[in-house]
Amino acid sequence: MTPTSVIPVKPPRQRKRRVVAPPTPPPPVAPPVLVSASFDPGTLTLSLAFDRAVDASALVPGALVVADGPGGLAYAGAGAATVVSAVAIAVPMAAGGAAGGASVLLTASAASGIVSLGGSVGNGEWAGVTDLSLPFPTPPPPDPPVLIAARFDSMLLRLTLWFDRNVDSSEADVAAFVVHDGRDTHASYVGSGPVGLISGSAIEILLASTGAYEGFGATLAVSDANGVVSQADDVPWGGVAGDALPLPGYPPANVVSATYAGNAVTLAFDVPVWLNGTGGGGPTPDDAVKFDGNVPFSVVQINDNSLLFMVGGALGPGSTWVIERQPAWVGADVAAPQDGVFE
Repeated sequence: MTPTSVIPVKPPRQRKRRVVAPPTPPPPVAPPVLVSASFDPGTLTLSLAFDRAVDASALVPGALVVADGPGGLAYAGAGAATVVSAVAIAVPMAAGGAAGGASVLLTASAASGIVSLGGSVGNGEWAGVTDLSLPFPTPPPPDPPVLIAARFDSMLLRLTLWFDRNVDSSEADVAAFVVHDGRDTHASYVGSGPVGLISGSAIEILLASTGAYEGFGATLAVSDANGVVSQADDVPWGGVAGDALPLPGYPPANVVSATYAGNAVTLAFDVPVWLNGTGGGGPTPDDAVKFDGNVPFSVVQINDNSLLFMVGGALGPGSTWVIERQPAWVGADVAAPQDGVFE
């Protein structure tokens, strides 16, 4: 009997399961940072600017709320954002209730839908703000007027001040203006009459003596409660404390050139000069300055160092000019006498 053959059976091979890697998450996107914001109650527009490009296509307008305390109304976003630039958008707003307080405040939830360009919900969303004062950033306060020149006329008892911008002196307190003159009259003075506006940036004050002064030199003291403010934004002038007069301390002005064209004469000086006048029409010159022995009938300033005179007749080569004494209608000190001949 033939023996039966046994063929061994191989055990089934266990196949390894292929492990599928999870999808790679998108790289994180930095959220935008608000760099400026403002609200225009006239156009009902909220303007936002960020530190990088943003996508506001999924904006949730109601997530943006402006509480205009001074205006007494609250506003909410009312429509899609307008792209102003890659980093800035404008959102229309609509009134939606009352608001109080002295500030304009912006509140934007983190669900506003504003994201960095290339970002998405949960990745690069703007975090929003709570009660952010507008405009943002807060603009610096406007600068006060700066006194650039001051002259005291000891004969006319008149103080003239020039500022770096137009000023409003309608509420000026003349008693705040004090001059101590230890140079000519040896007396102290205080403002005694209304403040006159020579030009937009210059004022003139008549003074009255308050008694003898035994000090040296001439000084000006004006308290900070003087009432002079900038015309554009009502910022008060801070006054001065014992500044030397005249201010600035230029040496007496000398003529460096004299030219003519017909009956118009230009005198140019080596340092700044300026006119004293009454009202907007400017001063009327007297015989302190003459051309061919004639008194000019008008003078205007044409730049910091030059005056333009009009005379009664045409001038020519050999015509003369002379400054015989300090013109009362010139604020700067002028060297006198000085003269010359036109070529």
